[in-house]
Amino acid sequence: MQKDSYLQFVHCNRYSIYTILISLFLFQAHSLTAQQDEHFKSTFLELETMLHDSTKLSFKRAVFITENAYLGGSLSYAAYNNEIKLIAQKLIAFVKERGLQQYKTALHFAIFHFMTQADILNGGKPYSYDFNDIFGENDFKQTFVTKLMKTHQGNCHSLPMFYKILAEELKIEAFLALAPQHMYIKHVDEEGNWVNLELTNWHPSSDAWIISSSGINTEAIKSGIYMEPLNLQQSVAFCLLDLAYAHQHKYGYDGFYLKCTQLALKHFPKSINAILMQANYFIVLGEREYKANGLSPLAKELEQKIQALEKLAAQLGFKKAPNELVQQWELEMEKEKQKQIKQ
Repeated sequence: MQKDSYLQFVHCNRYSIYTILISLFLFQAHSLTAQQDEHFKSTFLELETMLHDSTKLSFKRAVFITENAYLGGSLSYAAYNNEIKLIAQKLIAFVKERGLQQYKTALHFAIFHFMTQADILNGGKPYSYDFNDIFGENDFKQTFVTKLMKTHQGNCHSLPMFYKILAEELKIEAFLALAPQHMYIKHVDEEGNWVNLELTNWHPSSDAWIISSSGINTEAIKSGIYMEPLNLQQSVAFCLLDLAYAHQHKYGYDGFYLKCTQLALKHFPKSINAILMQANYFIVLGEREYKANGLSPLAKELEQKIQALEKLAAQLGFKKAPNELVQQWELEMEKEKQKQIKQ
């Protein structure tokens, strides 16, 4: 389902610098003036210290503080942490009970079983794709891992993030990976080969299928903006982009939004998400300046920044998805929805 907003890109990687202008209308409700929100400020600082090696990198912690900033500090980290630890203990016990300790991927199997099968491990309720407000446009919390943990329903943002959090807790490697319209999990199998795990329908996917179904071009593969396993630093940097959008969702575009993307790019230079978000930011400012003062020196400067970012995105292989591919995605999404309803 294609949406003309930044939300589609961060939470399902659907985004185009050519479709974001509709977000300009947000200025009617929000101001560009930086907001004095201590929760967002403290979250930015903590993520910054993680990325600068001042504190230990923790994806589990990064996801929590990002979501908690949007929720005004109302969540309990102790409760969140305890729930994850309890799940991890159950999964370790599950592997021992099944006698699977000799397999390198035993704990991956345990996570997969826990998230996909109705079992006493998950209270008889597996984790599924939530087709209600999938981009969080009516309720931004729809995209949250903490919401997924509570309801066992999520999307292609929260499901792979939760999988990675559990893997981190179990001290096994699972990597986020991006494709146009999507985020998924990569991990190594028993033979040392990469597995692409699709969490919207819980099927492994081949590289060839991801490339063909997502319309990924050769330039994008060579540059590494898609399909590459994100390391822990890049994954934490990705949380900065979630933080930027969460802040914009509450307060509008301002310097905080830009600051988050700048720090993310510092530690994740090939983040196509961050590059396009910066283009978004300067388009918003440029439109505002043009409406107020016409083709002023500032408007021209902002246009140059936009063009530079568009050029960089193109050099990395970013291309807007063709309409026929978007229609195919929408059709597949509807099929999955109907399949889930029947089940």
